[in-house]
Amino acid sequence: MRRLTLRRGVDIKSSFLIDGTQVTASAAELNAAADITTAGTVEASKGLVVDANKDLASLRNFTATGTATLGAIAANDASLDVAGLAAPSAGNGGAVNLVAGRAHTNGTGGGVTVTGGAGSATGTGTGGAFAAVGGASGGGATGNGGGASIVGGDAASTNGNGGGAAVTGGDATGTGTGGAATIAAGASAGATGTGGAVTITSGAGAAGTAGSIAIDAGAAGGGTAGTITIGGTNAGTVTVGRSGQTLALAGNITAPQITGSDTSLAIAGLAAAAAGDGGAVPIVGGRAHTNGAGGAVSLTAGAGSATGTGAGGAASLAGGASGGGATGNGGATSVTGGAATSTNGTGGAASLVGGVATGTGVGGAVTITSGASAGAAGTAGAVTIDAGAAATGTAGAMSLGATNAASVTIGAATIPVTVSGATPVLGFVDRVTTDEVNAGHTILASAAGRTVKVLDVKMRAIGGAAGDVTSVDVKELATGNVVSRQVVAGLTENAICGAWTANSVHTYTGVALTAGNGLEIEKNGSDMITATHIDVFVQYVLS
Repeated sequence: MRRLTLRRGVDIKSSFLIDGTQVTASAAELNAAADITTAGTVEASKGLVVDANKDLASLRNFTATGTATLGAIAANDASLDVAGLAAPSAGNGGAVNLVAGRAHTNGTGGGVTVTGGAGSATGTGTGGAFAAVGGASGGGATGNGGGASIVGGDAASTNGNGGGAAVTGGDATGTGTGGAATIAAGASAGATGTGGAVTITSGAGAAGTAGSIAIDAGAAGGGTAGTITIGGTNAGTVTVGRSGQTLALAGNITAPQITGSDTSLAIAGLAAAAAGDGGAVPIVGGRAHTNGAGGAVSLTAGAGSATGTGAGGAASLAGGASGGGATGNGGATSVTGGAATSTNGTGGAASLVGGVATGTGVGGAVTITSGASAGAAGTAGAVTIDAGAAATGTAGAMSLGATNAASVTIGAATIPVTVSGATPVLGFVDRVTTDEVNAGHTILASAAGRTVKVLDVKMRAIGGAAGDVTSVDVKELATGNVVSRQVVAGLTENAICGAWTANSVHTYTGVALTAGNGLEIEKNGSDMITATHIDVFVQYVLS
């Protein structure tokens, strides 16, 4: 029998075979598969039949337990959600991985692009935002929020480069503002919780060079370039770089405070790339507004520990060393008060002040020393201390030791001192022991090229009246000529003898000594006794 035509229904009580194969589907299942109103449109409780273009529409939820390979996924007017399945019990939530296709042979692996939707082509709506957000923690006490990472691909080849990772705000048009690129750690809601950290790490190099990190604002066409803010609102501390490494900052730095690590803080100008000059390091206080004072600049070394005995750190201003060539000069170091630019303003003072001591300690010394000469025929640097130049007013005065100094020493005993201008009256006080008086003691050393003219000599016995000695004399070295003689009768304890008193004889006062000669103090007659010291006061000029 080739064809059977049935005019009425057939009720099959047993099995139904087609070409020897038993059909096991129920009548409802057969109806669901075949009774489709429109091919390509999904119907409830019906089979899925694509249309002539192999399209399928109106599918609601789709679950794949294996790999789903798709050319493109387009959302409707609402949104497109790609969500991992929730854990059925105590397991982890399902991950969502977006992985581009692997390349063949020498091709490039497929890119992964996540782009917020564009605004309407004719309207003023805003383009959709793109966010990569770690999952919120569970409702328990100690769960942590999930991290959010953008990681460039690792290089698997021998000398390949690691893939870049970029977060870039969208470009603006016209006078609009370029889109911001923000990387923000999660905030802490609890009283003692800690906000999340933000870490930007370039790819590590195995034997090569680690990747660089570039953070830059959007380019300005003709407008204003965007600003870069790191930690400007919530950050407790901002750490850039690590200890022992160089941090290079180009351009101006504006900061209320820059703090070094436990080791040190170095601010260094960049080395010259070729034949140019090394980069300068200006530290400039802020300009004042209206009648305010310009910002001060302070260099203060670190204090010692509050509980220990460590010394405070030293503060040093040093000119740079010269290059290794034959004739380079070391850099100068200058401390200069600011110039007055107003009509009758006063120039700023320049001060070098040693630190104040506590208890029985010694106040800090102030030392101004020029650079030493290392070469055999080189010249040591000069030290110049001068008052500010006067335009049409009065030049500033120079004062050395006028208020607190116990003594003022200019030059060493064997070094000539040259004084320009009107002849100044010089003087010194020397306390000489009894043994030194008896043996003879130099109180003003001889120096070639210098001629001394003594104006006055006074003496005072300390520790008792001078005894046995006939007189105490101030004499010219080398010749032994007596310049001034204080008779013992005038050398009573603490009484000043001199100033043309009856017990003082001035033989050579007011007369120039032999060129290059100095002065000594010595007893005349028997050794002096009783007094422990003699204070000698000498006033003189150089001619």
